[in-house]
Amino acid sequence: MRSVDCPDIVENVSAINLFRIWVPANVPNTGSGRIEFPLTDAALSVRSAWDPANDPSPMGYSVGRWDGDTLIVETSHISYPYFDDLGTPQSDSMRVTETFDLDAESGLLSWTAEIVDPASFTETVVLEIAWLWIPGNERKSLNCALPVSD
Repeated sequence: MRSVDCPDIVENVSAINLFRIWVPANVPNTGSGRIEFPLTDAALSVRSAWDPANDPSPMGYSVGRWDGDTLIVETSHISYPYFDDLGTPQSDSMRVTETFDLDAESGLLSWTAEIVDPASFTETVVLEIAWLWIPGNERKSLNCALPVSD
């Protein structure tokens, strides 16, 4: 839900560190219709009227803290209206708690997000993904605009 741009830090870190380029070790179970979220009736109605051309980008307020070797990031005050790229709505009462755990032996970075939004979801949504660090990968430029049709 946020990006980190720390090229000087990335170049000067040891092999066991979060500041690097990570790639998914498995496909997350969200977006592109891979999972059906437990949506309220109101959320289903909003999702059916979604137009991807009307997609703003404020992502909320995030605070991170360390609990031992685990990075915990809590995000609130999200004014972005959509949870995913399919038009699943989210309300300004949504709270996201992300945890990042690095396994130095396997080289995997485990990410878990617990999403609570009583206005859109009938229960807590839990997303998980494992990330791999592959030396030599570089950060790519992000294009945050929708394609323009002629």
